[in-house]
Amino acid sequence: MDIGTAKPTSAERARVPHHLIDVAAPVERFSAGEYLRLADEAVAEIRSRGKIPLVVGGTGLYVRALTHGLFEGPVADRAFRDSLIEKEKSNGDGTLYKLLREVDPEATGRIHQTDIRRIVRALEVYHTEGRPLSALHEEHRAAGTDRPVKIAGLRRGRDELYRRIDARVDKMMAEGLLDEVMALKGLGCDRDMTSMQALGYKQLMAFLEGDTTLEEAVRLIKRDTRRYAKRQFTWFNAEQKVEWVDISEGAQMGRTLSDIKKVLDIL
Repeated sequence: MDIGTAKPTSAERARVPHHLIDVAAPVERFSAGEYLRLADEAVAEIRSRGKIPLVVGGTGLYVRALTHGLFEGPVADRAFRDSLIEKEKSNGDGTLYKLLREVDPEATGRIHQTDIRRIVRALEVYHTEGRPLSALHEEHRAAGTDRPVKIAGLRRGRDELYRRIDARVDKMMAEGLLDEVMALKGLGCDRDMTSMQALGYKQLMAFLEGDTTLEEAVRLIKRDTRRYAKRQFTWFNAEQKVEWVDISEGAQMGRTLSDIKKVLDIL
């Protein structure tokens, strides 16, 4: 999964050591808990060399897991999960999302209405614990790990961001994203796998399985990426430790780097 994830090139990785790249195959299950274990090991190894680890990316849950620890929640109730999936199939798309909105409206602000896996998990936690997942997460954050971190959020104007997203999707398609997804499908990946829920892969899998046209799939990649970016802003705006740095077009690179260094306190 190189093109669709904008994986650093071999040359970039030769210049700067990167960690937690290619640690799992696309057909493997990989959880936030597994990420946290590997991230903790990487952080410890980097610190043992007297270096400062820089954690980069935009997945809010993984950042929160690393900075505040991870709320594991109750064990899976397979029978209840199956009953929820059956209810969604019987009553139509959006049924479970509406149910979640009734019992945990705060969670629906973080979970997209098409993210069935996370919707089911949130309903399962409510069913098992009798309390909203969002409330349990908040309690965990208050009582859990609070690591000394500095967080710089990179922000640009919404219109400019959306133009860049559209251009990036066009660039990925030109670089062979469709061929990459075809190859993954040939290796046994299917659209229900967690890895294939990633932006770009999910929409092109739908095209390869005849559910949509290529033109429509590309349009959906752009639309869904813009929506994801909007949710990222919502998520990280709620994080008190984030200090925002403007990287809009026209900003001086030297000034931007200086601002980031000030936030991270590494001048």
